[in-house]
Amino acid sequence: MWLRIMNHHQIATLQMDSGSSGGVVVPAAEWSAARSEERKGSAEESETLLEACRCNDIPLALSLIARDAQLSPIGSRSGWGALHCAAHYNSLEVVKALMQCDGTRLALNKQSSATGSESPMHCAANQGAASAVWVLLREGHDTEAKDGLGNTPAHLAAANGHHNVLSILIRDGCNVHALNAYKHKPIDLATDPDCRTALQQAMVLTEVVSSERRQSIHESNLKELTLVETSLQNAIEGDSHCHDQVESAIRDAENLYASERLIERARHKISSLLMQQKLEEHMLRVVNAEPIICQRSYTSYVNSLKKIVCQAEATGLIPANLLIKARALVTKSHAEYWLEKVTSHLKKAEVDCITDEDLSKLRERIHEAEEVSIHPDLLRASKAFLKKVDTELEITKAIQTVPTVRLPPQLKKKGQKYPRNWWGADDIGRIEETEEYPLPPRDENGEKTNYIWIPSNSLQMLQAAMKRLNLAIDEGVKIKSDKVNLAQQARDQLTPDVLALEEKNNQDKEKAVRIAMKLVAKAKRKVKRKKK
Repeated sequence: MWLRIMNHHQIATLQMDSGSSGGVVVPAAEWSAARSEERKGSAEESETLLEACRCNDIPLALSLIARDAQLSPIGSRSGWGALHCAAHYNSLEVVKALMQCDGTRLALNKQSSATGSESPMHCAANQGAASAVWVLLREGHDTEAKDGLGNTPAHLAAANGHHNVLSILIRDGCNVHALNAYKHKPIDLATDPDCRTALQQAMVLTEVVSSERRQSIHESNLKELTLVETSLQNAIEGDSHCHDQVESAIRDAENLYASERLIERARHKISSLLMQQKLEEHMLRVVNAEPIICQRSYTSYVNSLKKIVCQAEATGLIPANLLIKARALVTKSHAEYWLEKVTSHLKKAEVDCITDEDLSKLRERIHEAEEVSIHPDLLRASKAFLKKVDTELEITKAIQTVPTVRLPPQLKKKGQKYPRNWWGADDIGRIEETEEYPLPPRDENGEKTNYIWIPSNSLQMLQAAMKRLNLAIDEGVKIKSDKVNLAQQARDQLTPDVLALEEKNNQDKEKAVRIAMKLVAKAKRKVKRKKK
């Protein structure tokens, strides 16, 4: 006996006549094994899909749906299909993905009332999954379906105290007088006060609704839900900074028990708006108190703003551009406060007591302040103070660093010579001995030039001290420093010594040149004698 597999549908027929034609003939044992493996793989994939729905593993469930996993409840150990599990766990993404599948493959899920089994609507109602109930209603799932005990979704919602789902079902025109297998109405199973009240009101106001009336109510409810959710979506995505509008849209959505995730997003929007409003208020306080130079303003306004900025960064509720402005304001205020604090501290100290480390800190604060553009008057005042301190400290250093040179006593008589061996090596200038010495050096063109004269170390030190004093005096005059007079006195005392050494320097230079010339003459005579 052989089995023939025909076309892509794999329609199997028994090969009874070896003379028949068409198809691919394979042994029956091989075909049976292949079909067994196919059924086994499909069952395993179906169970995996059900487990993904149970665990709310949305990525896995969507992946299996995309691979065309089995969706009907046939063969599953629980009797549930993927849609049952997705509705039970209120997995909206999975429910919506399943709704996009081929409708014929969901027939057992949608019309389970015909067999008296539990429908996806029962699963959602039993768990209070209001969002899933709305999605199922949009797809036409029956609110009058009955499970094995004759319970409608309204029975399960009432029995489990799910007022949200019960309200949706009542709005959709469900039969609140329906009886289950034990002749119980939904109100007979309700223990929650809100559920009992809703059912009592519905039983008083309505009788059993006709199918045409139910359809009209159903369409009206779905239209209202769409409008409410659209309004809420626009409030979330809009640029409005008024949280009252969003709150109003949330109330409308909550009254209809609309999408819980959409409502949660709207609440997140309100939290963002409230924090943004709070941040802007704190920023305005800081701006109104600028420049931030007192401790009260710094601790009350800047520290509070910094705390709000940290909260906003942690929650991610504030727009990035506003957060950047808030951080910049905190940095600017911080620079203002600490610049003023350092400046005020140094102003209280004597200038001579201010160290280089103190000035280094002040310069760092000024540099930070320039980078963030603090209040110009505050920056200008700190720079002026730094200039004043630098100048006065330089005057002090210029006075203190005037070298002491061992000068001889004042000569009383004209032509009187300095004491013998009075001058040391540092007090005498000299000619730089080039390669041509004792001849004068030559320039690039080979022409003779003057001797290169190096003044004495003592004269160089006094001249450098005099130059430093003059520069310090000039800067002190610009800032009107009180220490200018002290520098001028030091300069006046130094001037005679400089003049005396300059005079001696000229004398030393003349003497050194004469000695060099004598050496040149002596060398020339020696050359002549050799020639003779």
